[in-house]
Amino acid sequence: MLGFGLTTAASAEDVFTSNFSNIPYNFETRRWTDNNKDSVSTAITLSYCINSSSGGTTADPRLELRRNRTALPDVSHGEKQLGNCRNATKTGSWGRMTTKGEYFFRYRGVNNTTQRLSASTVKVAW
Repeated sequence: MLGFGLTTAASAEDVFTSNFSNIPYNFETRRWTDNNKDSVSTAITLSYCINSSSGGTTADPRLELRRNRTALPDVSHGEKQLGNCRNATKTGSWGRMTTKGEYFFRYRGVNNTTQRLSASTVKVAW
C-alpha cells in the first residue's frame, strides 16, 4: 500500500513523501492538484528501490505522469526510466505543467518487466 506524510517545500507549489511496498504494474499514486502557481518542474524521486518480485534485485523503474480528466481519457505526459535506484536516489522530471489539474504517477514496470516494485522513499514535487 502507499503511505505518505505531507510536507511542504519552499520552492515548489507542494510536495508529498511516501514509500512503495510491493506495488503492482499500473499502480497509481495518490492524486494532487497542480494550480500552476509557480514554474517548478513536476518530479518524482525514488530512493533505495528493489524489484520485489525477484528477491530484491536491482530496480530500474519506469513511471508515467498523467493528468486526470473526469469522463474523458487521462492525458499522458510521457514515461521516464529512472535508472538503477537499488542503493541510490533517482529523480525523473517532467518539466512545468502549464495546465491546472489533478495529476498522478502510474508505475509502468521495472527492468522492462511488469514485476513489482518497492522503494523506501518516494517524493513527489510540483
